[in-house]
Amino acid sequence: MSWWRRVFSASIALALLLTAACSRGVPQADYDKAKADLATAQGQATDLGAQLASAKASLDKTNADLAQAKSDSDKAKADLATAQARVQTLQNDYNSAIADRDKAKADLVQLRADFDKAKADASAAQARAQKLESDLSLADAQVRQANANLAQATADRDKAKADLAQTTADYTKARADLQAALARVQSLESQLALAQGGQQLPGALATVQAYSKVTDLMFLDLYRQQLGLVPKYQYTDAQLRAEVTKAVAATNDPVLKALWDMGAAEGPLESFGTLMLVYDAAAVDSVLSGQGMPKVFPPTPMLVNPSTTGQTILRVKLVSTDGQPIPNVEVALWRGVSPLDPPNAGVAKTDASGIASFTVKEGVCWIDFNPDNPPTTFGLSSGRLVLVVPGMVTQVELLVFSF
Repeated sequence: MSWWRRVFSASIALALLLTAACSRGVPQADYDKAKADLATAQGQATDLGAQLASAKASLDKTNADLAQAKSDSDKAKADLATAQARVQTLQNDYNSAIADRDKAKADLVQLRADFDKAKADASAAQARAQKLESDLSLADAQVRQANANLAQATADRDKAKADLAQTTADYTKARADLQAALARVQSLESQLALAQGGQQLPGALATVQAYSKVTDLMFLDLYRQQLGLVPKYQYTDAQLRAEVTKAVAATNDPVLKALWDMGAAEGPLESFGTLMLVYDAAAVDSVLSGQGMPKVFPPTPMLVNPSTTGQTILRVKLVSTDGQPIPNVEVALWRGVSPLDPPNAGVAKTDASGIASFTVKEGVCWIDFNPDNPPTTFGLSSGRLVLVVPGMVTQVELLVFSF
């Protein structure tokens, strides 16, 4: 802006110089030249004034632009601060997003693990469900079998009631027979004692006396106590067992010994005494009739023949009440007297002749139907004891009742 001030100052100075020259009498040529220079200077001044106005306008505009620029700068600074705050916020959001992403990755890994475990659990649950369905089917079958067993048990109970009634009748008759046999034995004992001067009873009568002693100890003396009478023997339980053991040994009867071993170990003595009342009556009758000790209890038809192989064989023949053989029925055999246990001597099915064969050891065996597959239309009044003859074929015939 200083150059136009210098031009304006020069124009003023030139005008003053012309005025001064005219007043001093300057030559015309100089005056004209000075006037021309003044006109030029005035023109330049005019131009400079126009330029000055334009410059001033430009300056105003520049100042306005500067103010606007400053305002824009301030706004830009504010926008920059806002942008920087926004950037920081975005950075924070980004960092948070990264953290969320990392957490999401970890959660995804856990979710996949949980999913895999859920699949495994689902497979296990499906397998368990299948097993439960199988168990349910088995349980249904067992329920049906239990219902069938209940029906069979009901039938067995009804049959047992009938058997009990028959046994009671047999017991009453056996008791009467025993009284008669005891009276007969006492009479024979008295006669032989008188005939032999009181010597010990020989042979069969000694055996009968042993049987009678067992019955007296195990049934009659207990029966006296139940009736309120004074017992014949004043034994403790241990003494009573010892006396019965000696009397049983004196009979030389392996069946009776097996029954005593079972009775002394598995049941009350009162129950064994009732059994002895029935068995001893049959045994005494068998001994006094000359048949020797009973081979089967209760007595039943029995045949003993030589074994061609030298083995000890037991043949059990089942016949109906009309004498017909009963085939295809499973017969079970127990070694000794243990019908409450599973058959320990085998199971065999009867053939067309109604015979089931067993290769066994010598001694006492118990015969009955197979408890795992009993017939539903046949029954025995009870199981059977048989004394198998060693090295022989022993055959017994059992009567089977139809329902």
